[in-house]
Amino acid sequence: MQVQAQADQLNEALARSGQQDTGTAPGQDVIWLTGQSQASANSAPNLTAADATPAVQNAQPAGAQQASLTTPTVAEVPSQKIVDTTPLNPSLQAPDRSDAMAGLRDAVIRDDPSAMHRAIAAVGLSLVDRQKRLDPSLTADLSMLQRRAVDRYMELTHELARLVELDQTLDRDTAEQALRQAYGDEPIDIARVELCRSVRGYGVYEPFESTSYIAGRENAMIVYVEVERFTTLSSADAPLTAGVTSGGSGGGASGGFRVELEQEVVLYNQSDGLAIWREKPVKIEDVSRNRRRDFFVVQLIKLPANLPTGKYVLKVTVKDELAPNKGAFAESAKSIQIVADQSVVSGR
Repeated sequence: MQVQAQADQLNEALARSGQQDTGTAPGQDVIWLTGQSQASANSAPNLTAADATPAVQNAQPAGAQQASLTTPTVAEVPSQKIVDTTPLNPSLQAPDRSDAMAGLRDAVIRDDPSAMHRAIAAVGLSLVDRQKRLDPSLTADLSMLQRRAVDRYMELTHELARLVELDQTLDRDTAEQALRQAYGDEPIDIARVELCRSVRGYGVYEPFESTSYIAGRENAMIVYVEVERFTTLSSADAPLTAGVTSGGSGGGASGGFRVELEQEVVLYNQSDGLAIWREKPVKIEDVSRNRRRDFFVVQLIKLPANLPTGKYVLKVTVKDELAPNKGAFAESAKSIQIVADQSVVSGR
């Protein structure tokens, strides 16, 4: 009982010390009670009252015991976003658009040995900024014809890009519109002239095997002419006039697209260039519901029987009556010969 009373006094003293939270001065002895400790698994045998030690020298401070009995609370510090305001190195900053394009252009064309390839590549890059023209240094090594070809290629690609941006379908008419825009109003052109026995359609004809004809008789032939870059105008009401069989088979069609040409055939003496015979000019008017892409003209002519033997030049002239440039025309010529010997002429 005496030991129990002593233990109760010690516990009371320790409790008062913890409430004051003043701790124990360094070096001051604290008595720890060991006789009332709980046993745990595999612990040593219980001590008796006689084994209790009233005091233990150099014991732990009271403050340490109090800390071991209390679970510390850690305050949570809210996270903060750290922003680095240090300026970037100018060499690491993204280049602006013009500098980026200049660098890309240099990278693409720098190692290309062909001046034409470099110019074509530059035209492709120019689609990014179509307001700027090509650097003259890129075409400095090209011939005049090559520079003109590059200019037209650039105009064509830019016009096609413009039409695509307008949501237009890239059908043939749209592509031809872009071509006309790039090439401008080029004059009419004659693609082919043939002297034929018969003609059944565009590209379907039977030419004479020889360009030699017999003197002393009338020589009849069909002049077959293919024309390109002719002017086509939209017409609300333009009935087909068939004075001469033309590339159209309008058959009285009204509305659609209209073409007006004039053709003249003249025979010149090859030796002195003098005109010795001519066919009266004929008008060709064609109206079609669809725009003509392949256009041809056929005209029956008869060379007079009184032509002397010799070499001649048969010249065909086609005028575009609807061209913006009034008086636009194209010419083409075929060399023929008038002979007296029938054996010279074959296939007749």
